[in-house]
Amino acid sequence: MQLINPKKVTRRQIYRRRAIWVLIFAALFGAWRAYPTVVRHYKTWKQDRALTRAKDFLDKKDPAAAKLEIEIALTAVPGSPEAIRVAADLLDQIGSSQGLILRRRVVDANPDSLPDRLALAALALRLRDLNTAREALSGIPAAEQDQPAVIRANLSYALAVNARPIADALFSKLAKLGLATDDEKILHTMLLRQHPNPEKSVAARKEFAALAANPKYALNINRILYTEAVAAKDFATAARTAALITADPAATFSDRLNQATLQLLVEQQPFDAVFAHLAPQAATSGPNAAEFVRWLLVQGKAAEADRWLDTLPAKLAGSVGIASVRLEIATVTKDWDRFAQLLQAGALGPVPKEIVQLAMAAQLFDTRNPSLRESAWAEALTAAGNSLSAQRILLRIAEAWQWENETEQALLAITRTDPTQVWAHTALMNVYRQRRDGAKMLGVLTYLRNSTSNTRTYSHDWALLSLLV
Repeated sequence: MQLINPKKVTRRQIYRRRAIWVLIFAALFGAWRAYPTVVRHYKTWKQDRALTRAKDFLDKKDPAAAKLEIEIALTAVPGSPEAIRVAADLLDQIGSSQGLILRRRVVDANPDSLPDRLALAALALRLRDLNTAREALSGIPAAEQDQPAVIRANLSYALAVNARPIADALFSKLAKLGLATDDEKILHTMLLRQHPNPEKSVAARKEFAALAANPKYALNINRILYTEAVAAKDFATAARTAALITADPAATFSDRLNQATLQLLVEQQPFDAVFAHLAPQAATSGPNAAEFVRWLLVQGKAAEADRWLDTLPAKLAGSVGIASVRLEIATVTKDWDRFAQLLQAGALGPVPKEIVQLAMAAQLFDTRNPSLRESAWAEALTAAGNSLSAQRILLRIAEAWQWENETEQALLAITRTDPTQVWAHTALMNVYRQRRDGAKMLGVLTYLRNSTSNTRTYSHDWALLSLLV
């Protein structure tokens, strides 16, 4: 048998094979080393793209899509301060209270960043979360307290908590630095009018009158004077001031409705004449039309409001704001069949039919069987699940029907679904404060203390209240 001799492998081939294997291993090693960088760059690109798309959706007035893109951006690179900051800015534009969580995260990551602290304080004040605002401002170093932005932030907080002496001092500091704006000068003068020192009070009143004579300030000051005159039941002064306001080219439709109220109640002008004067102006926009209908309801003119809505152009009559006021008319007239139809048609936003049916069942049992009403309402809240939009709709229904216990239950459901809904916590605290129910106030603070990142502040408030309950 002839043996087959294998072909001899040369030294050159051996070196070539070794070089190929070295190149392969080098490529694999390089890919392994480069993989995290490539992934990081991809995620950064994905984040930037999502934030850009979110801005585009906001420009197109599509907040739901913008919010979805923000969530994608935050998931792409978790913990990125820049992304969180941009996302918080976008959520501010949407009007979402979830921006407060993001602002806190940015401050926690950058406690020495003054712009981030000021942004957190501003948002907290807008949402009436005074605890968060106080904590954000208290963390600003003493060396930065004289910066104009810091002075204004502290001033906003002082006005929010009605700390007049502190507000007076901060207004004076701005004036001394020559930085007080026109609005700030007016606010300071208003504050000084109530100063306990008679000399300062009289001087402030004279200065206020001088400012009112200046066309630059006249409209805003006359609005303030009108509000004060109505509160004091000085209707003659209120009528004169209302005439000055509506004569200003910058007067709004709200200003004209205020004047119309005085014309009806004080001057006893015929309703038909006042109505005929206002109706054409009301039909110029959806917000004006909705405001006009609410004004008519306050005047006890639900039938007139309903008839007037039927005369509006189809495009205006079909807007969301008009659907909402039609629901208010149905509430005033107790037309519950129409109320249910409007709800299912989306007058307050999309809502499952089952929830509407359960809420209307509770209305049916209202005074006939309170226990069944409570059961039906509990089932409606259960059907809403963790949907904030559905819970908010149930809250608006309970408020429209003036159901105190059901309003409380809806607020509780909202706070448990999303602890960042500060307005709901505030509403609950107001309800319990009016009832003088310290135990439930303590319960709200306990929940806040255990579920928010602002633990130190809420623990302080919880500790103070626990001593009293």
